[in-house]
Amino acid sequence: MDTHTRTPRWAFAVALALVLLVAAGLRLYRLPELPVGLHFDEAANGILAGEIARGVETPIFIPSYTGKEVLFFYWAGLWMKLLGVGPLALRLSAALAGLATVAATVWAVRELLHGRPDADWVALLTGAFLATSFWHLILSRYGFRAITQPLMQALTVGALWRGLRLSEERGKKQENEEWRGESGTRGGLGWLLLAGIFCGLTAYTYLAARAFPLPLGAALVALLVADRGRRRARLAQLAIFVAAAALVLAPLAAYWLTHPGSFMTRTEQVAAATWADAWEGILACLNMFFLRGDPYIRFNLPHRPLLDPITAALFLLGIAAAAKIQNPNLRPHASILHSPFSILSSLLSPPSSPLSPLSPPPSPPPLVPLSPCPPVSPSPLPTATRTFLLLARPTLLLPLDACRAQQLAAGQLRVRQLVAQQPQHGLGGLGAVHQDHDSVASGVGAEGVGR
Repeated sequence: MDTHTRTPRWAFAVALALVLLVAAGLRLYRLPELPVGLHFDEAANGILAGEIARGVETPIFIPSYTGKEVLFFYWAGLWMKLLGVGPLALRLSAALAGLATVAATVWAVRELLHGRPDADWVALLTGAFLATSFWHLILSRYGFRAITQPLMQALTVGALWRGLRLSEERGKKQENEEWRGESGTRGGLGWLLLAGIFCGLTAYTYLAARAFPLPLGAALVALLVADRGRRRARLAQLAIFVAAAALVLAPLAAYWLTHPGSFMTRTEQVAAATWADAWEGILACLNMFFLRGDPYIRFNLPHRPLLDPITAALFLLGIAAAAKIQNPNLRPHASILHSPFSILSSLLSPPSSPLSPLSPPPSPPPLVPLSPCPPVSPSPLPTATRTFLLLARPTLLLPLDACRAQQLAAGQLRVRQLVAQQPQHGLGGLGAVHQDHDSVASGVGAEGVGR
């Protein structure tokens, strides 16, 4: 990075603090009073988290209510131990996870764009868009497990890209030191292990996280193809990452193998059964971005699209920039195309960022005669970044059964037809609220069941 154009640390720190202050204010103001009342899924989540807080249950996966991943419930259970079982602890746990996601997103984007002089400000813009994102804000104020998915995905991306970069820098430095007869230095092994842990934990967040390996795997394959000179080293790095992820995933995978029905219950309810349904679902998802969003007032201003006209235009410009610009030195602020709330899969965040005019790469510093060293090859990481950014968004278009969603929204299906019954407990009023879960789901869209 050119030191003459690098963002001063104090300026970045001040700007980041302001972004996080705004994010915290929007997520913590009048919590848990707003949104008004508990959704029946929140009440169920409170019951489950309360059981964990009291030590009644220590599940790997919760088969009730069409199946629930458990990371959020252990996190909420921790706060219930501190504050008591009730709406405050439940919603506070979601708000803090949402706030942490904003910070993790800034870090992930800095790692994705490492080496660019404008990486800091692009990362801050991404964080600012996520901090004020309507959909991410709503999910940050409800007690739903989905809020943990973008957090784990952002941490995975940040740690993985940092580990790959440090390992690459270590390899290049070792080449120079071998050229000069010096000893090697430490690399990114710890970050690769941490990235694997975060990736494995992502499977414990929400159903839609199962789509996360698609863009991530494509990016890593692109890295292997592009980095021919260090392919064996890259394979070793990826083996460390995959092994750590597999180790963390193993308990959940063992549960799914012994309880195969729990793995597909929710998917079978919402997945498209025919190509016609699949196409209709894809069109509905495209409309969600630009024209017509969720009709259910509990999670959206009815039919409000994910992106307003300005951010929609910037979103499309970012896709075009990432797809068409080949020179990595000229690649613009395309990192905004992926925020960890996308991965979220059905829950990834909507931020998009203003595109600055393309500028030529910074002028190299004057050459100073030094001791001989081998030629330095360009980093292949921008290729992996570009692949990841381009493929993250299409995972949002995985086809769902639009007809089933329309039936739910119209109140033609009852929640009891989709949700497994659970004994009710008088936990801070949560059980009383949950008694309404068998009522007609008037206005309950596909987003409103099984959270």
